[in-house]
Amino acid sequence: MGKQQTDIDNVVRRLVDYVNSNEVRVDPDDVMRSWFGVSRAVRVNRRRRVYRRVALLLTASAAMIVLFVGFPFLRPSAVDSADSIKDYAMQNLPMSDSDNDNIVLMISDNERIDVEKEEAEIVYTAQGDLTVNSDTVSAKPKSVDAVAAPVYSQLIVPKGRRSQLLLSDGTRVWVNSGTRVVYPQEFATDRREVIVEGEAYLEVASDVARPFTVITRDFNVCVTGTSFNVSAYPMEPEASVVLVGGRVTVDNGKGEHVALVPGQYLAVDSAGVFGTPVDVDVVPYVSWIHNMLIYSNEPLAEVFKKLELYYGCRFAVDPIVSEMRVSGKLDLKKSLDEVISVITYSAPIVCAEEEGFIYVRPE
Repeated sequence: MGKQQTDIDNVVRRLVDYVNSNEVRVDPDDVMRSWFGVSRAVRVNRRRRVYRRVALLLTASAAMIVLFVGFPFLRPSAVDSADSIKDYAMQNLPMSDSDNDNIVLMISDNERIDVEKEEAEIVYTAQGDLTVNSDTVSAKPKSVDAVAAPVYSQLIVPKGRRSQLLLSDGTRVWVNSGTRVVYPQEFATDRREVIVEGEAYLEVASDVARPFTVITRDFNVCVTGTSFNVSAYPMEPEASVVLVGGRVTVDNGKGEHVALVPGQYLAVDSAGVFGTPVDVDVVPYVSWIHNMLIYSNEPLAEVFKKLELYYGCRFAVDPIVSEMRVSGKLDLKKSLDEVISVITYSAPIVCAEEEGFIYVRPE
């Protein structure tokens, strides 16, 4: 698998070189949507790799080729400079490494920090200093030019890992497993923008003069100071926003927007179409930041999907089991074996590990 991934990475790098050398052009918003779609397709195929190992290489390579073939419409700034956070995110696509399950912090184009622990606490100060799990790292840009291009970073949290990120404005971000966050080391004077691919809970520091925007695959969440959860995994057909406190506006880039009040849930499909805001108990949606999984009358398929992310394991769930509905609470600080024991005690199922999968069948 390592050689296959190397082949994919080499193909992608050659395509990027071709794009840059030919000054091809495309709209950055279209490219962002294309990347998220490609990422979703590749990840779905990876979940099936035990059955189609050879097909994975072809699928991933073809997906990347589709992405870069669209580049003839890219504006020059999107390939020549990283003037916007979307430009940076497209120029610095993360290359997957099947042998590395560490949390990765990219603090510059050539500076990378790997965190081997299950969780990482990353803190930026208003002065631009950075600490990772209390270890000080120099991350302040050397330039003092007031109009210098912003310096962006990205945090990549694989399955089975989690992270907390304190941004330079005081905004705190809890980053769930299988998530990528792109952000500036220091925010601009007129706006604050981050990109989330996956799931994150944010407590946004209030700053009326600098609105805060979370950019996802299909929508943007705009706030000035509030607490909310955003879930936008590329491999999922539906994304969501849950507002805990304050007020947010969600727009889909098509001139449509929805304002939420605390205690509301909004679903957004992969085409950016909004559902109707629904009043919910927000606790189950944000319990993951406290290492808890709370579920009420939820299909077991969804419960095991969340456990896959949290523990970095793989479940193969029998269709009969998938439709079983359960309610309960799981302490995710416990081992996976202990958590599975709790589930099997409350539902008529059996679990057995075989060839890297945990098979879940009816009792």
